[in-house]
Amino acid sequence: MRIKTSCFLLLLGAVLLQTSCIKDEAPNCEADILKIYVPGNILQREPIISNEEIVCYVNEEAYLKEMAPTFDLTEGAKITPKSGSVRDFTRTQNYMVTSEDGKWKKTYVVKFKTAGSSLTKFHFDYRKKERKYYVIYERDANNEESIVWASGNSGFASVAGSRPPEEYPTTTEPKGYKNQAVKLVTLSTGALGAIGNSPIAAGSLFLGVFDLNISAPLKSTHFGIPFNSVPVKLKGYYKYKSGEVFKQHTDNDGQYISDEGKTLNRKDSCDIYAVLYEVDPGNEYLDGTNVLTHPSIVSVARLDKIDEAEDWTFFEIPFALKNGKTIDPERLRLGGYNLTVVFSSSKEGNRYNGAVGSTLLIDEVELEVE
Repeated sequence: MRIKTSCFLLLLGAVLLQTSCIKDEAPNCEADILKIYVPGNILQREPIISNEEIVCYVNEEAYLKEMAPTFDLTEGAKITPKSGSVRDFTRTQNYMVTSEDGKWKKTYVVKFKTAGSSLTKFHFDYRKKERKYYVIYERDANNEESIVWASGNSGFASVAGSRPPEEYPTTTEPKGYKNQAVKLVTLSTGALGAIGNSPIAAGSLFLGVFDLNISAPLKSTHFGIPFNSVPVKLKGYYKYKSGEVFKQHTDNDGQYISDEGKTLNRKDSCDIYAVLYEVDPGNEYLDGTNVLTHPSIVSVARLDKIDEAEDWTFFEIPFALKNGKTIDPERLRLGGYNLTVVFSSSKEGNRYNGAVGSTLLIDEVELEVE
């Protein structure tokens, strides 16, 4: 009997201890929107959720004056206004998310856009500091924040230490062709980057989303935004200076050579291109493994040879149809195409080949459309 009583007391103690642990568990400190649900069949594709912004691409016929989206949040978090509140999404709306412990707050900007609202002229005159680096964006005719350019800065942040935003691979240059320009620089990632076989980081800017994938870095770049016009030319202005020493860190098969790399007697080169491609379920974006090779690609504008230029130099690149494809007007109307524009300070930067110090300045870019 004493043994049974002892066992019962031990079991009771264990249960009480477990209950105590559950009760004492710290409240969640995260304040994130995980998913947005939009009523009606108006979405052209899955909403894009980044650190402080949500973009929902919808059909042109969508009625946005009275929309009531709902949200999934991190555990225990609260949102203001409440999930399901009716709001006017003909303009951007802000939502405040507060963590379960009440100590952390984050403001999300939620936008509803049609593919037809995409800009075709890019001035790079606006920037905002997000975390430790700058994010470059455009404003529309209503002076509202519109296109937000993506870059690899959030990946570089893990090795940047206390660097200011001006010393990240993607930043701005005050003396542009007109006003401010974007500045892309190939940088060393130091000892921390070498541990992950990523010894350099090319400065990059593109239309799309950067979602860091540590196990497959090339899949971090989600290229493309909805586009419903026929692109004819990509044009703009650039300056370019190659870094002094070109190093090859991966071979032609993508196999890593070494942290030090192989010094080659050649100049680095930058890259400027645009890609229009078909979007289907399961193929909603292209990434760094296939942005120039995927069979869904319809047309490409790419500057094949880019000479170094100390002064602002004009470029104009025609789009060329690929893969025997043509542009379908009905698919275009329904938002069935994505377009990306890409700039990089090192053409082979996606394979960690390039010269530290290579610098590309870009300004006043335009997509000429039919």
